[in-house]
Amino acid sequence: MGGISFLAAGLWNPIEVIQANGTGLTMIVLLVMVIFSQWSTNAPANLIPAALAFVNAGAPKIHYFTAVVFAGIVGTIIMPWLILDNLFVFLGYYGAVLSGIAGIIIADYYIIRKRKVNVPHLYRYDGQFVFYKGFNFAGLLSWLIGGGLAIYFTSYAFLVGFFVSLIVYVVLMKVWIIPRYMQAEITSKDNSFLGTSVGMNWVYDNKNEKFQRVKTENLSLTSREDR
Repeated sequence: MGGISFLAAGLWNPIEVIQANGTGLTMIVLLVMVIFSQWSTNAPANLIPAALAFVNAGAPKIHYFTAVVFAGIVGTIIMPWLILDNLFVFLGYYGAVLSGIAGIIIADYYIIRKRKVNVPHLYRYDGQFVFYKGFNFAGLLSWLIGGGLAIYFTSYAFLVGFFVSLIVYVVLMKVWIIPRYMQAEITSKDNSFLGTSVGMNWVYDNKNEKFQRVKTENLSLTSREDR
């Protein structure tokens, strides 16, 4: 609607165009269209992902309905529309903080685990990814250090946060975490934990109630959880 508004009247904000040109019933109809467009966009794009984040963080105590309400309340309290007054400043700091997470993800998947993932243990309360009471402090410390330096060096925020977090995470994992919390895919010398990179897929077998690796060409012959 913003694009159409700009093409028709030279203003990207449809509200301003409606107020300047609409009258009577026409204005009401157009404003209702704007409300529905905002509703249809923000519900799937903003509210649902936020609610699912709360569900995952608070599972199994927080249910989806509660998470939706909570996300709506939090989203209203923080007044995100005020960010528009300092949008680029916000995006700069936001990107600086997230740059550390990107470095950690790349380091963990490609450098530490070499594209191998012990998928069954991702769903186990007593699995290898529990670390210390559910927290991997190598990741948290790397994020704090990389993100903090990225905020300080705002001109090169992403590069600083990305590479600092990546390097710190690799060092902490090899020196501190891996010797204490054994990771099967790291100690494995074969390809038994590789997935799509070798034409294999992790699939949950409902009958046997366990995960198994299946060749891509045989996926249609395997029962799936969503069927």
